[in-house]
Amino acid sequence: MITIRQRRQRISATISQTDGQPIRDIAAATGIPKSSVHRQQQALKQRHQHPESPFWDTGAGDDWLKRLVIAAIYIFGIKRGVGAESLSEFFHILRIHRHVGVSISSLRKTQRILEEKILTYQTEQHERLHQACQSLPAICVGVDETWFDQTVLMMMELSSGYILVEDKVEDHRYTTWQTSVETMLQGWSGRIRYCVNDRAKALIKLALNELGCPSIADLFHAMRKLTRGLALELDHRSIHLKRRLRDRKGPETPDNAAGQAIQTELARVQDTQADFREHLMHISLALHPFDVGTWSAQTTQQVSEKLTQQVRALKQCKKDHQLKDAPGGIDQFNRQVGDLSAVVDLWWQWVYQTLDSQSLSTPMTEWITQILLPLCYWQTQTQRTDTPALKPHYQRAYQHAQVTLQTHPITETLSDETYRHWGEWAQDMVTKFQRTTSAVEGRNGYLTQVHHNRRGLSTRNLKVLTVMHNFDLKRADDSTAAERLFKLPHPNLFQTVLNQMPELPLPRQRPKAST
Repeated sequence: MITIRQRRQRISATISQTDGQPIRDIAAATGIPKSSVHRQQQALKQRHQHPESPFWDTGAGDDWLKRLVIAAIYIFGIKRGVGAESLSEFFHILRIHRHVGVSISSLRKTQRILEEKILTYQTEQHERLHQACQSLPAICVGVDETWFDQTVLMMMELSSGYILVEDKVEDHRYTTWQTSVETMLQGWSGRIRYCVNDRAKALIKLALNELGCPSIADLFHAMRKLTRGLALELDHRSIHLKRRLRDRKGPETPDNAAGQAIQTELARVQDTQADFREHLMHISLALHPFDVGTWSAQTTQQVSEKLTQQVRALKQCKKDHQLKDAPGGIDQFNRQVGDLSAVVDLWWQWVYQTLDSQSLSTPMTEWITQILLPLCYWQTQTQRTDTPALKPHYQRAYQHAQVTLQTHPITETLSDETYRHWGEWAQDMVTKFQRTTSAVEGRNGYLTQVHHNRRGLSTRNLKVLTVMHNFDLKRADDSTAAERLFKLPHPNLFQTVLNQMPELPLPRQRPKAST
């Protein structure tokens, strides 16, 4: 038995081929009763009010309309939190409301069905990927919380960006984290190498007790505490002096000694701000597995000494300029130096343990660790960093690594296949050096926007958004988080759920059609 939509298409196609044909002939040609043909003819006249209208009654046009409506709900309704009211208005402007049901209630029902398909997709893919991966990879994770009407707990695999835990809960105590992480750990057989966090006691305890890995301090939060103290105080001084200078210099007021004193103090404050920014730059440049100046590998001890040197310089700056540093950012940063720099030795242990299982010769191991890894690492940092103060340092290190690789004798002896294999391994390995939870902060910022747009974020919405983040959001290399983590392809999320969606509802029948 054909559907109403198929009946409409069949009658529309027959009428378009032979205009003015009697109802009896149309019924005979289509195999549809005359009464139905008559009703469809009347409906056809009401629908075909615009030049593009006949196309929507074809099979290709109907398929395109379905893709349009589902894609709009998928991108704007789910991803961006746009309401059904706005989507309905949008579809009416496109003049498709005579061909498919795009009322507010119809769109909400379609979105609920779409969300169910997305959640089903996640279940199927998790089972498939875990079965396909005989041994799940070792990972490094970042954990954090964000607050809306309830707390959202977040655990992300930092190398791939794959979300392992994203739960709405009542609080962010250790026992709550314990419950949320327990389910994830039951389905994860891979080792967690380290956990980056903002030094909250519950998160440190979670890493040590539940995840069974070292707890690494987050450079993003550590530097933010520095800027909230010294940088904010210097900004306030600068703004105050500029205001005083502006008030003293009227159109008829000549410069005097007091004005010169203010200008001198303002210049002094601005020089201090520049010095402070330079100290922050050196902190960021220090925390890498390779020295950005000498291009050689470095250890946790060496990084710790560099960070301690910057702490001493900041303390001297505070003393020289009589800064208060009310939040105590310098002391807090100083206490975290050991936990910040620990990631360097942890990463090198990870590198050598991986290489030891390959039974490589000593020269080949040295080539990989001293020549290839620096090249891939500085290339990644150059591409990732947009900060004008940092980028030139990374570019110089990358250029030096290129020259070193090209002139090294082992490079010429490797086949294309061998070089490609170790190049891919090195590219993957450098992504596992993670010193911040900035990716988690970015996710929290996105959720904040969606929460604001929707005036709330339900548990179901959050689960759907998690699936879309893992299986749909792509980086510049066109890979999803799931592909980067599991090293396996998966079906396109949107196309899969589109194929599973039922036919769109027909427009509501009214006694008198509006024009």
